[in-house]
Amino acid sequence: MIRILYLSPGPSPYSEDPRKNMFYHLSKYFCGNVLSPLWGRKNPRSIKKVKEIERAMGNFRYHVTFSTRLPWLIKILWDLFFYLLKGIHLHYFRGRYDAIITYGAFKTGIAGYLLKIFTRTKLIIRFPGNPEKSFIFNQVRPNSLDIFKQKISKMIVNFLIKKADHINLLYPDQINGLKDKEKISIFHDFSSISLFKPTNESDKFILFLGYPWYLKGVDILIKAFKKVSKDFPDYKLKIVGFCPYPERMYFERLAEGNSNIELCNPIPHKKAMELMSRCSLFILPSRTEAMGRVLLEAMASKKPIIASNVDGIPHYIKHGFNGLLFESENVEDLAEKIKIILSNPDYAKKLAENGYNYVHQHLSEERYVECFKKMVDKVLSNKN
Repeated sequence: MIRILYLSPGPSPYSEDPRKNMFYHLSKYFCGNVLSPLWGRKNPRSIKKVKEIERAMGNFRYHVTFSTRLPWLIKILWDLFFYLLKGIHLHYFRGRYDAIITYGAFKTGIAGYLLKIFTRTKLIIRFPGNPEKSFIFNQVRPNSLDIFKQKISKMIVNFLIKKADHINLLYPDQINGLKDKEKISIFHDFSSISLFKPTNESDKFILFLGYPWYLKGVDILIKAFKKVSKDFPDYKLKIVGFCPYPERMYFERLAEGNSNIELCNPIPHKKAMELMSRCSLFILPSRTEAMGRVLLEAMASKKPIIASNVDGIPHYIKHGFNGLLFESENVEDLAEKIKIILSNPDYAKKLAENGYNYVHQHLSEERYVECFKKMVDKVLSNKN
């Protein structure tokens, strides 16, 4: 069985339901360890100091530390030391790894590169987003720190691409300048779509789920909904997700004057999916988006989708087949697409059915495991 070390940036806890856990499914072919520096925003066991716990999932063990009380700069250094010291210890005392896989190219990517040197193990870097855009669109007005992070991120990404043995992307043009096609694997991220049980019932509301709101285009969605709400007075817009003050005030001002717009606080994933099962339409108006796992969840819930025609979204949503695409940041275009869906229930139903069939045929858990296995086999077969 292939043994891997997986570096995760955190902070969310894994699902204790094995059917929802990526590593439970990967246990068909793999075993190993997962390192994550932070388990949620708060320590569920009320640990008030740095401490590590272990949890098992399939053929994998999670190694998780809590360090929530550390200053942010020390926290970054602590995370790097955790990845390095724990990774080296596990490699030499628990069984050597065949591959190191990192989710992300910053803390995890740097740690993965250093572990590659110390352990002489193959390194695979998985890119969850577009590194050239993520910091710029994180908030309404990017500050000097965001711009600095953007510049530094380009340098780090370019360096790690050269040093990694393989790159895993979510869509073909995710990273500019990649020429060695043999060094790249492209496939979707994991989502437990088989657990979704769609119903034929829906309430009259449009749903958005996600954060950060500016990056996800919530302001564009609010403006577009206000343009069509008079024509569809029975429909509400529910915007659900985390948005800190004072930035939230910007979106509250945009929504003023329309009682059908609800700005909701974040909710647990289970409740979010319950909302998804009841909505009439799901919209993801992102300014940048490598894939959008929530799009897979919307398709698995058999819901019509509207999304921005940006980055990796068109790789998963085919306009007029399993959803509608609008020009990114174009309020008028989004408003027109909303009218099309709400005015044509039969067409909306057809898009939803196509999406449901598509996600089960091409983006299932089984398909994810197949792609993951093929990628790792390719890397390990390369003797260079």
